[in-house]
Amino acid sequence: MVTAAPALLAAGGCRHLDGKAAASPPRRIIAHAMVCMGPESSMPDRPLDTWTAVGRQAAALGIDELTWFVNTAHKDSVGTFCIQQANEAAGIPNFEVSLAIGLPRSRLERDWLGPVKQWCNAAATNAGIAKVDGRAVVWTYQAGAFDLDEWRAFIGTLHAQGYHPYLIGDMWAYAVTQPEAFADTADQWAALFDALYMFGYHQFPVVTTMLEAVQGARASRKVYTPLIGTVAGTGGYWRWGNDHQSPRSQLYNGTGSYVEKWNAVYTNAVSFDWIHVTTWNDFLEHTMNKPTRNTGGVYGELLRIHGSRFKGVDLPRPPAYWITAPAELRNGPGGLNEYIYEVRATSPRGPAKVVVTFHDDGGHVVRTEAVELTPERDVFRFSWEPGTNEFGRAHYLTMDAEVVTQGQSYVGSLPIPVWPAGEERVFTKMPRTLRLLPPDRVPERPVVALTEDGALRVTPLPPAGNANERVDVLYDMHMKGRDGVNLGAAVTGPRQLPDQPPCDPYYFKRGFRQAAVVTRNGRVAWSRPLWVDRPVPMHAGAAGTDIDPAAVARRPFPAVRINFQNREATTPPGYIVDVGLPFGPRTNGLYYGWSRNVETFTRSRGLDDNVIYDTLIPLRYNLSSWSWMLALPNGRYRLRLGVGDAAFTTSWVLTLNDRTLTDPTPRRIGSDDVALDLVVTNHLLKLSVGDGENAPINYVAVTPRGDAE
Repeated sequence: MVTAAPALLAAGGCRHLDGKAAASPPRRIIAHAMVCMGPESSMPDRPLDTWTAVGRQAAALGIDELTWFVNTAHKDSVGTFCIQQANEAAGIPNFEVSLAIGLPRSRLERDWLGPVKQWCNAAATNAGIAKVDGRAVVWTYQAGAFDLDEWRAFIGTLHAQGYHPYLIGDMWAYAVTQPEAFADTADQWAALFDALYMFGYHQFPVVTTMLEAVQGARASRKVYTPLIGTVAGTGGYWRWGNDHQSPRSQLYNGTGSYVEKWNAVYTNAVSFDWIHVTTWNDFLEHTMNKPTRNTGGVYGELLRIHGSRFKGVDLPRPPAYWITAPAELRNGPGGLNEYIYEVRATSPRGPAKVVVTFHDDGGHVVRTEAVELTPERDVFRFSWEPGTNEFGRAHYLTMDAEVVTQGQSYVGSLPIPVWPAGEERVFTKMPRTLRLLPPDRVPERPVVALTEDGALRVTPLPPAGNANERVDVLYDMHMKGRDGVNLGAAVTGPRQLPDQPPCDPYYFKRGFRQAAVVTRNGRVAWSRPLWVDRPVPMHAGAAGTDIDPAAVARRPFPAVRINFQNREATTPPGYIVDVGLPFGPRTNGLYYGWSRNVETFTRSRGLDDNVIYDTLIPLRYNLSSWSWMLALPNGRYRLRLGVGDAAFTTSWVLTLNDRTLTDPTPRRIGSDDVALDLVVTNHLLKLSVGDGENAPINYVAVTPRGDAE
C-alpha cells in the first residue's frame, strides 16, 4: 500500500512506454490562475504589473506551468486570452501554459468539446502550450460533476474526431462529498484519465485509495505515472461565518502551515514528480477574500525557496524579513478571528535582533516582544487573543517591527482594526503579511479621512495613469440587519469614492475604512484605520426608502406573473420581468424590486429549456443578503413561487412576510413550485432570508382572492 503524508494529495498518469520502464521526468511546479480576474484584482503586496506580465511573474517564482481556469461564462477566452497567454509563454524560457476547464454548472459536450478541440488545434503550432508526448495538457476542476459514462462518451467523441488531449481529472469535490462512491470507482477514474489530482488541499482517507488506484492503472497500462502533490498557496483558508469548525476549514498558523506542507514534500514516502500549487485568484495564494489579498509577498518568496529545493536547483536569495498580523480583532475573546502574530526571516545569513511593539490608537504601548532570529530559528510566532475590552476605546492597534542584522535595519508597521465590543462581525479575513524595508524605502503612508458631508477622502492619491504606484482603498463593514452584509471592496484612484462606480452606496455604512499604497516593486504602506460611526448618505430612493407602499398600492391590482432573470434572457410568455433593480416604479404600473441593486447576481444557467426555471436571482450571495418587495393592496392572495437552481443543489429557506417556507426537496438540483394563500395587511409582499439562509427565486405569481377577512 502506498501512503501519503497528511499534507499532500497525489495523482498521476503520463506517457505510454510500450511496457518499458522510464526514468522520472523533470520535476515541475504547476499553478492555477483565473481568466476572469482583471488588473484590479492585483491587491497590496503585488507588483502592479502582476497581471499584464503574469507569465514572466510566474516563471520568476519558479513556476513551470500556469494553467488558466476557464468557466462556462468565460469559455470564449480560450480562443482569445488563453491562446494569447500561450503565445507570450513561448517566449519565456522553460515556461508553458495549459487549460483548466471548470465543470460545475455546465454540460460536458455542449460546453467543453469546442474549447478543448480549439486548444488542441492551437497546440499543434504553439510552443507555449504544455504538452505530454505532443498531447495538449487539459486540466479539469471537479471532474466528478459528471459520471464515468459521460466522460467515456466525451473522450470517445474527442478521439473519434482525431483529438487526443492529455486529460487530468480533478477528484477533489467527488472525494470530499462522496468518499464511499469514490473509493468504489477510483480505479475506473484512474484508468479513464491520463492523470488524476486533487485541486483542494485537505487531509482525506481517500488519498490512499487514489494512490492505490493510480498505481494500479500504472501497472495495467504500463505507463510511468508522475505523482502530483498538492500544496495550498497559503497557510490556511480564511473562514466563512460559522463554517470555521467544518472539515472544509483550515486553521491559520502563519506561514508555518505553508512551510510544513512543503516539508512534507521532502519527507513523504512517495517521491512526487509534480507539485500543483492550489490557488484560485492567482498563483500566489488561496483566498477569495479580495480586500485582503495582500499576503502574496511572503508566499511568493517561500514558493521560490521551496520550489527550487523541490527541483534540486540552487537559488540564492537575498535575506528578507516579514511580519504577520490579523486583518482585524474583536475587542474581547471569542469570534472567528485568527490571533496569530509572526516575524519570519527568509534566506537569513546571520543572527537578527527583532523587536515588535504594539501601540493603540493613542500611541500607548500595550505589548512588546523581543527575540533573536537565526538561520536555524527563522520564525517567531505567538498567539494573542485579547481579553474582554482589553483595548478600551481603541479602534486599532499597530504592530511595529524593527529587525537589525549585520548593521542594517528593516522596519514596517501593520494596522489591526479593533472592532468595538458588542459590534456584530461575521466575516473573517486572512491575516495580513508585510515585508519589512530599510527606513528610507518605506512608501509614504496614506491618510483616510471623511469630509463634513461624509464623503471619503484619501491622500495622497497618485496621479491618474501613474504606472509605478497606486492606492487601494478598503471599505470594511459589518452586517446591519438581514438586508445586507458588506463583503468589503478594494478599488483604485477616483473609483474609490462613494459616488463613483463600481461602489454601491448601499454598502457605505458604519465600519472601518483603510487604504494601502503599493508600488510597482511591491513596497507597501498601510494607512491607519478610520472607524466611521455614521453611514455615508445613500442616494435617494436607492432601496425604496422614499416610497410609501400604502400610497402606491391604492390602484387596482391585477394578477401578475414576474420572472427573475438577467437582461439577456428571453422573457417567458405571460410574464413581466425583474432584472434586479431596487424597489421602485416599473413601466407596467407596479412597484416592486429589491432592497438594493442586485443586477450583478442575476443568473441564466443555460441548463433548463424552460426559461422560468433556468433564470433566477438569489436572496444571498456569500455573506451578503437582500430582500424583494412588491407593493399591493391589503387583502387575500394566491401565490405561486418557483424556488431553486438548475445548476446547484439547494436546501432553501424563505421568509414570506411573516411565514417561513422550507425546501420540500432538499439537496436537489432544480426548482420547486410552491403554492399558498397569503393575507397581506401592510401593503407589502416581502421575500427575504435569515442569517446563513438562501433561496434562489425563479418566478412569483400573485393572484388576488378578495379583501382580508
